[in-house]
Amino acid sequence: MSPCMTWGCIMKKITTAALVVGWLFQAQVAGAQDINVRCNNDLLDPAQARARLEWARYCGLTKNVGSPMPANPAKREDLGYLSVNGQSLIEFYEDFSSTNFWSLRTYTSVGVEYQINDTYVSKQWQNGLPSTSLDVYGFQKWTRPATKAIARPMYPTFGTNASPEFGSPLFPHEHLSTTDCNLYTTRNGGSVRTDFYVNGYCTSSCYTPEQKVRMPKGDVAIREAIDSLMPEVMTVAAGSTLDDFKLVPNKVATYTTELYDTEHVIFEIEMASGGLLRVTDEHPIIQSDGRIVQAKTLKVGDELVTAQGKLDPIAKVTRTTHFGKVYNLKPATSERITHVLVAENYLVGSSAFQNEDVDYINRVIMFRSLPAEVIPQ
Repeated sequence: MSPCMTWGCIMKKITTAALVVGWLFQAQVAGAQDINVRCNNDLLDPAQARARLEWARYCGLTKNVGSPMPANPAKREDLGYLSVNGQSLIEFYEDFSSTNFWSLRTYTSVGVEYQINDTYVSKQWQNGLPSTSLDVYGFQKWTRPATKAIARPMYPTFGTNASPEFGSPLFPHEHLSTTDCNLYTTRNGGSVRTDFYVNGYCTSSCYTPEQKVRMPKGDVAIREAIDSLMPEVMTVAAGSTLDDFKLVPNKVATYTTELYDTEHVIFEIEMASGGLLRVTDEHPIIQSDGRIVQAKTLKVGDELVTAQGKLDPIAKVTRTTHFGKVYNLKPATSERITHVLVAENYLVGSSAFQNEDVDYINRVIMFRSLPAEVIPQ
């Protein structure tokens, strides 16, 4: 791979989308559900996810187990640009996609081009140039400020087959250690597997089970939608504006649920009209100015947008907890505005705005139409 010579190229390298699981898992809802089931069997909290990323970075840099085995790491590249603290940005590649298309015996995925530093930062921080330092092993390490941290970092999950549909899950030992880069059949050890694959990167969930999401057949509880693997969800159409939008069906790329009941911070948002939203604190919601914000930032008097295009003021916000499972979904669309859904009759964002598009939080994504009098005739 030739060094990046343009700003666009370097930014592509250091702002890799947070959710890249490779072509194997993007084709259909059934395959997407398989990776989510795998994630549910490998459920980590944010602190554990960051620890898994540390472990995977170390193992990818120092424990190459490919065949034939290239040096550790397989490739070092000076990207030709400076970090925030004025150091040349160095990327390390764990393997080569030209010879290892399946993420076999690696700790980073072919879907992220085996880029170790970029994967480490993009899965747990928002986009932006990183700062650099040398880790205790002498490798350059990239980080970003705590203010850029993603609330729900993503982490690699592993299996015995390139596709989670056909393989069984594998786990690092639950007591992560830089002296043990093995993958086991159980979390506390079990049998060591020498052939292992990165199956994807796991994410988190947002809706309580009774919350209804707009589907082509009507409003359906998110849990029911997941249980029946509904293939389509209604989203805001491409080209829509805040004053003139329509809803269209789009394919569902991924559903997310959880295997275990855990405690979640929930914001109950009661509207002047009597409407009620119950979502996790980081859930993206559309305000009356077209800005996408996190639920925890909303206050009394703020206005949300209904599916009919009306503005509905918030009458009460209550912070509470929910012990159980939460759920989420992501449409199989590329335009950001088409990741706006309808939950309980209000415009909200999909899981994309908590991961690969998290840097769009607090930005306007739905603009108002231009007045007719300013449009040239």
